[in-house]
Amino acid sequence: MVSKTLTTLFQEPISLFRPVKNLAVIAGLSLFLLSCCGVTLQAAGNKDYGADRYYFAGLEELKNKTAGPEPKKKARYFFNLGSRKANPVIAKKSMEELMTFGPLKERVKAARQYVSRWDDSESLLPACQVFFEAEDYREIIKLTGALDRDAPAELVRLRLISLLRYNRPEFQTEIAGWFLSSPITDAHIAFLKECALPQELTAGVTALIQVRLEVYRKNYTGACALLDSLRAEQTDEAVWLASLPESVFSDAGKALFYGNSDNRENAFLFDRAAQAASGRPLAYYALFYAGRFYDRIGEKNTLTAASRFWKAADTAPDADKKDDALWYYLSTLLAYNPDEVIQELARRRLEFHDKNNFFDFFDTLALTLLKNKQWEAFYTAAGLLPGIADSASVSKFAYIAGRLLESGLFLPSFIPEPAKEAERFFRAACIPGASPYYMLLAAAKLNLSAPDVETLLMGVTKAPVPAETTAFMRRLLTGYADFGFSERIYPEWRKIRNSLDADAAFNAALFLQSGGDEVLQRQGLLVASYTLGNLKEEHSRDQYRLAYPRFFRPEIEKACAEFALPDYVMYSLVRSESFFERQVTSSAGAEGLSQLMRATADDIAQRLKIQDYDIYDGETNIRFGAFYLADLIRRFEGAALPAVCAYNAGASRVRSWLRASPDLPPDLFLEIVPYRETRNYGRNVLTAAALYGWLYADIPPAQIVHELLGFTP
Repeated sequence: MVSKTLTTLFQEPISLFRPVKNLAVIAGLSLFLLSCCGVTLQAAGNKDYGADRYYFAGLEELKNKTAGPEPKKKARYFFNLGSRKANPVIAKKSMEELMTFGPLKERVKAARQYVSRWDDSESLLPACQVFFEAEDYREIIKLTGALDRDAPAELVRLRLISLLRYNRPEFQTEIAGWFLSSPITDAHIAFLKECALPQELTAGVTALIQVRLEVYRKNYTGACALLDSLRAEQTDEAVWLASLPESVFSDAGKALFYGNSDNRENAFLFDRAAQAASGRPLAYYALFYAGRFYDRIGEKNTLTAASRFWKAADTAPDADKKDDALWYYLSTLLAYNPDEVIQELARRRLEFHDKNNFFDFFDTLALTLLKNKQWEAFYTAAGLLPGIADSASVSKFAYIAGRLLESGLFLPSFIPEPAKEAERFFRAACIPGASPYYMLLAAAKLNLSAPDVETLLMGVTKAPVPAETTAFMRRLLTGYADFGFSERIYPEWRKIRNSLDADAAFNAALFLQSGGDEVLQRQGLLVASYTLGNLKEEHSRDQYRLAYPRFFRPEIEKACAEFALPDYVMYSLVRSESFFERQVTSSAGAEGLSQLMRATADDIAQRLKIQDYDIYDGETNIRFGAFYLADLIRRFEGAALPAVCAYNAGASRVRSWLRASPDLPPDLFLEIVPYRETRNYGRNVLTAAALYGWLYADIPPAQIVHELLGFTP
């Protein structure tokens, strides 16, 4: 029925299913899967897309390069069908496409139909962009009359320009509110390139706007100069500050903090502003900045700073800001006296809105206690963290507390059976949401069987998203794959990733990794890695393989054979260094898959007797990286973990760190490495190596942990 209608309309047969690209991908998929994953992908021809197929048929017509208007006519026909008959997600996508091509009159018509169905602020933006192009300012004004605070800044910009061009009186009030109360964005800068601030604004308002613009540009000295001129006009600076909108006040604090060195005077000023703003949300910002300035004055004012952060937490206007104040409160106490932090955690049992906001604080707490050899304080903290901290921090503290007991570094008389207590902590480290690194290390210490470790890795910690929502999203991503629109998958996934279940995301990752295109393969890796870490549904081994793929397999295995390296170590290094991106260059100048500095690469080339080389050539870069890592392992007498740290931070630094802590076992040594980047790097490489060995060679993860850390099984 449909085919007959379309044939009559266009005088030619139309195929709604033309996945030409996808057929080529599917043809080579079995070989890829046999060598990499063992995952199967269903062919497009076996799926019935129903009315959803119209959207993809329209996209195919837009790709048609045939001369003349016919393809776009067909595309418009298909998108119209899709907008009426497809599922809600794909219907919306169909209507969005109708606004992107063809005569402006047709696009405006499509935009009007679109906003009749979707009128939230995010959806209004593409429609208003069409109305703006058509100079239909009246429609924009009508549609945007009740925008919320979270409306896209670009949508607000279109509204304000429309008000200005339509000479509406509310423009004066709204332009001032937008620049004084909303976060400054590129849309504000774009507005000023097209329109000047109205002369009707007072000089003071214009100056405050300029302060905010300079803070946005990070010109804090210039912002301070503007503030100084405004402050000079006030009879009471503190009262004046307390009268400012919250966003302006916050930017004023930021300007003074980064652009003015008179910390004592600024601390007193914000203290007075807090008193003037008492009972209002602005008091939070005043106390917060007072705390930051007191903290800068010096050690004698640390407790004063902490008290301001605590008061700020009490007056916070929302839960996120309370978390910010508590983070600074605890961090300030930690710099003053770590024992005080432990006592505070025990005394107050602090409640955090989002425990994940404190992950880096607990990381610093662990580093501080271990560097200071405050074993008992660490043990106490490990007992306090359950219920307070995020699961990853709880797992970390539990594992390390167990190791302190097991290694004999901490053997207090009040623990009659240290071995049993250590085992209790190791089991406490194997909790849902734990970092895979500490989970694997704890499992190795517990001598858990490979099936038990696999059960831990596959655990469920979060309920999946609603089935109906994810079904529509799944159909969209699967359709992009089946109809050959691979380039659309990753951008779309970024928009909908938190409304998608893990299976749908992994299916998208599989398709992206299957075609041999390095850009798409890496996008698939990004999708799989995010899904594995954030959508903690029950995962399979095949899904883990998508997050830990064997890209550049021939090059890596050849280099590992040449330099006697386990391939799982080299896969983990390349994944950790570059995420398998061939052309990447780091901010420090490290280049290519193995992230080698040019001087290091030149030295390796000389030692390998190579005259000319391309550091971005995959085979060359991997060979050089394997040579360098094998050489570091030799120089550290076969110890893998120090060699991995040296690959990141340099051999001389690692030797000095080892000399400073000669009695620490390798895993505890890694915890006190001064560079956070190197600590995380060591953990990432060890974790990935254990997973690669498990996924592709069936080596028990505990065996690789023992091998790389030098544990005795």
